[in-house]
This record gives sequence, C-alpha cells and structure tokens, in this order.
Amino acid sequence: MRKFMKQYRAQKAFGNKKKANIVYKYKQNGGKGHALNYGIGLSHGEIIISIDADCVLLPTTIGNFVRHFNDQEVMAVVGNVKIGNQKSLLETLQYLEFLFSFYFKKADSLLNTIYIIGGAAGAFRSSVFKKIGLYNSQNITEDIELSFRIQKAGMKIAYASDAIVFTEAATTFSGLAAQRLRWKRGRFQTFFEHRDLFYSDKKIHNKILTWLVLPLAIFGDIQLFFEVFFIAFLYLYSFVSHDFSSFLSGIIVVSTIFFVLIWDDKTMGKKDLTTLYLLAPIGWLLFYVTSVIEHRALIKSIYLMLRGEKLIWQKWNRVGISEKK
Repeated sequence: MRKFMKQYRAQKAFGNKKKANIVYKYKQNGGKGHALNYGIGLSHGEIIISIDADCVLLPTTIGNFVRHFNDQEVMAVVGNVKIGNQKSLLETLQYLEFLFSFYFKKADSLLNTIYIIGGAAGAFRSSVFKKIGLYNSQNITEDIELSFRIQKAGMKIAYASDAIVFTEAATTFSGLAAQRLRWKRGRFQTFFEHRDLFYSDKKIHNKILTWLVLPLAIFGDIQLFFEVFFIAFLYLYSFVSHDFSSFLSGIIVVSTIFFVLIWDDKTMGKKDLTTLYLLAPIGWLLFYVTSVIEHRALIKSIYLMLRGEKLIWQKWNRVGISEKK
C-alpha cells in the first residue's frame, strides 16, 4: 500500500488538469472507525468526503458532492453508490439491489429522512464532527451510527444522485452473507443505542423520520422474519389452487419499477440500460436470493444479541474493480 500510494498520481481527481495533493499517512490497524477519525484529525478543509478502499470515483464525483453544499442548511450528502463488478449473476443481483435502494433515496432526501450515510459515499461539512463528535469506533457499522447522530442533532442530509461512486460487490455467497450480517447486526446495535429517537416529540427531530420511517424499518425486519413462511405458504396455495395471480402481480410491479428507473435515472450508461431491459421480467425472482441472505442475517443477529456475543469485522475476498469511464 505504501509503495502504491507513493506512485499514485491523481490527474483526474477533480475532472481537470490539476493534480491532487495526495497525502499518505500510515496508521497501525485499529479498525475502520479509528482510521476514519485519524484521517479527519489530519484534514483541514471545509468539506470531508469519505469512501471505502474498494471504491472508484468518476472525474465529476467530487465536484457534484461539493455542489450540494451550496445549500447552507445541508450538513451531509449521500452519494449514489453503484456496483462496479457485474461479471457474475450474484454481482449483477447486487447491482440491481443498489439501483433500487439508492433510487428511493430521492424521496428520503426531499423529506430529510435519510438515516444511513454509507461509508462508501458520504460527504460532510467539517463542522459536523466538531458539533457531534467523530465516528464511534465501538460500533461495527460506524457510518450508520454517525448518521443517526446527525439526524438527532437536527441537521439536514441530502442525496446527490450525480455523485457516483462505484464499489465492489461480494463475489461469493459466503462473502455476501458476511457483509449483510455485519450490516444487520450493526443496525440493530445503532437502533438500540439511539432508541430515544424513535417516536421522539422533540422539535429538533423530523417527525416523519421518528414516527414513520424508523418504526417501518423495525416492521420490515419483523416482516422479513416471517417472510420465508409466508412465501412457502404462497407457493403451496398457488400450486394447489392453480391461482398464480400473486406471482403475476409481483412480476408486473417489479417490472414497472424497473422501467420507471430506466425512464427517470439519467446517470445510467448503455450497459446499465441493457441490463435492466434484459432482467426486468425476472427481477422479482432474483430478489428471492437476497431475501434468503437477509433472513439468515436477521436470525443470526438476533441469536448473537440473545447470547450477548459481539460480531467481529468479517472479511471477504476482493478482486478489485477497474476505473470507470
């Protein structure tokens, strides 16, 4: 890593001919939260952008992040994370999943109900860390925990659909399962630590977030817990009764959402559009895979909490993604 950083030249970092001043500081491994806090302590700019080590930016990404801070009320910005590796069906599935989840952040941004600023693509005013503190290195999803504190402080979080960051998808089922277990367990930990935000009546808090969005997130996990049983019953009922209308409606709904994405998202390239057109009819079937993985993560998270066991950072093999043009 040291050798790589010394050789690195970021001619394209700001979308022009200027070279970026890259400063590399080594720190002994102490966890991601510690590393982020170390970097923030070394920074001196008004805006701080955080990405993961396996991410790739477009030449316009940084500028598009910064542009959203022209609104003086905006204290943090979420970028548009896309999957950069799409060689296998599993990677393509995650690509579709990310398209769905980040598309709906547009509505969350309008309502100021964003409560997850992912570590792969987040930008902050430096004053945020002075007001609410640094990342919590004891939380395995330090990005979610920081996002909660930003909301609790009554700050505005925006979504920048044009600030595109490519990240690497898990290439194996075991890697994806490990990733989702950490996300689920960390979210539960954050929900418990900041449970006072649920149904909060404080004027500083967004009531749509505290009375609707966050409770619905809990309800979504309850629904996920019983989803396997519901799907099994639905399949059994359909084959016994020969009534497949529920599957047909699912295909229509998911396909419609796909085509809305195609029509509205101006950031998609030709490859993205081709993928969506081909997979729209079977998108509903592919999402069963992620449902099974998410269900496993939910059950294991509950099991670990009941036993009082901590979850250590789980690694999975990364192959890297190339620079996007």
